[in-house]
Amino acid sequence: MICNSSILEQNRVYRNMASHELRKNNEKLIKHEEISSNLTQLQETLENCKNHRDDFQALTAKFSNEVTRKGKICSRCPEGWILHEEMCYFFSNEEMTWHDSKQYCSNQSSRLLSINNKKELDFITSLQCFHWIGLSRKDATSRLSWEDGTTYATDCRWIRASKRWIRTFKITSPCSSYDTHETEELYHQRRNHDFGECSQPVRALPPP
Repeated sequence: MICNSSILEQNRVYRNMASHELRKNNEKLIKHEEISSNLTQLQETLENCKNHRDDFQALTAKFSNEVTRKGKICSRCPEGWILHEEMCYFFSNEEMTWHDSKQYCSNQSSRLLSINNKKELDFITSLQCFHWIGLSRKDATSRLSWEDGTTYATDCRWIRASKRWIRTFKITSPCSSYDTHETEELYHQRRNHDFGECSQPVRALPPP
């Protein structure tokens, strides 16, 4: 009986030890799972941070290039010229004929103004001043065309919509005289001495 009692006691001790070890292993397993879960979350957070970093670097490069481009544009307008959008404009206070104004602009590596869209038209009309524009025809039978070579639209819808065009001096074109911005054809009718307006595209600086 004594031996049997000792064996039973030993078995009980072994069971307690095994149970304790099992609990410890379970606790370790739970901690390991928690660590693995936290590690996965940290890896996902790190990946998100990398993506945000890449996006930020891309935006920084984009804005840096844009600032550099705008800086080059601003620096490329000659002194005394006005920058608007990506064009440089020069408004002369010297009285000249239409042909003299055209030659003057040519000497400045530019040309008399060609109005390409309503946005540019609105900018020009906001200045409220008297200038020649680059609209003319080669002869009486040819169509009106701008100095940049584009043909003048016969319906003038977006131009007439500004309500600033007038029909005077029996000009054949429905909108050949733009308020105080006169064309070459009107010059032949009036023989006036007016002011000149030049425009030129903005040229980017050459690469360093």
